[in-house]
This record gives sequence, structure tokens and C-alpha cells, in this order.
Amino acid sequence: MKLAIAIWNSRISPVFDVSRKIRLLEVDNGAVVSAGDQSLPEENPDLKLRRLAALGADTLICGAISTKVREMALARGFTLIPFVAGEVDAVIEAWLSGTLDQAVYRMPGCRVRQCAFRGRGRTRPNRLGPQRSGTGDTEKER
Repeated sequence: MKLAIAIWNSRISPVFDVSRKIRLLEVDNGAVVSAGDQSLPEENPDLKLRRLAALGADTLICGAISTKVREMALARGFTLIPFVAGEVDAVIEAWLSGTLDQAVYRMPGCRVRQCAFRGRGRTRPNRLGPQRSGTGDTEKER
């Protein structure tokens, strides 16, 4: 699987809609096989999502994401883990270990039911990480 993380300097980018860079990780059996930074188109969210798809990403960890862009990403089949904050390396480790649901990784002001998957009636999953993919623990249209 390929995981894209919206980044700004060494942290999760606060708003995916204006992100200009991602860290792309290829993960196999819970371990990072390869990683590298990639640029994203500056303003057009559709071009950003096309770029992610062209890179083979299937999961996106990001900070805030507008409803419109979120719906576009879901329609393209991406799994989203939104409203995440923190240092990129710490977020990667938390995702790999299935502990990304800890409060320290939530965007400031976000509580579980307020920000996790607002408008869908879903709450943030108990564990987020590679070992849980395909179990409905992250937001993905079916």
C-alpha cells in the first residue's frame, strides 16, 4: 500500500486543500519499504488528487480538509485519515503502531465527534494503522 501524508516543513500540513508537498510511503507488512517527498500542484484540489492517484497513493493522512475536497477524494477511492496534527515522523510511527487515535495527534480544538468524520455520523476509530486497513476503521466510501 502507499500512504500519502500532507506535510509542511517537518509537520503535518494544517490544511490539505493548500498543501504543496506530501511524504509518500510504500508500506508492506507493517514496515516502510520506501519513502520520499513529492510536490503537489499549488491550487487546484482536483490536480492534487490526480497527482496522488498517479503516484499510486491509496491512503491520505492530513490536517483539515474541506468538505468538497474530502468528497472528491472519497469519490476517487482514497482512504482518508483527516484532522491529524504533529511531527511527521511521530505520526508515521503512530500510524504504523496503530496508535494514531491518541489525542496528541488530533488537531487543536478537535474532539473525537466534532472533527473526526463530521456529517457522516462516524466517530474516529479506536486504532488507525496498516494492520487495520480494509476493516472500516478509516473513512472510505463503499
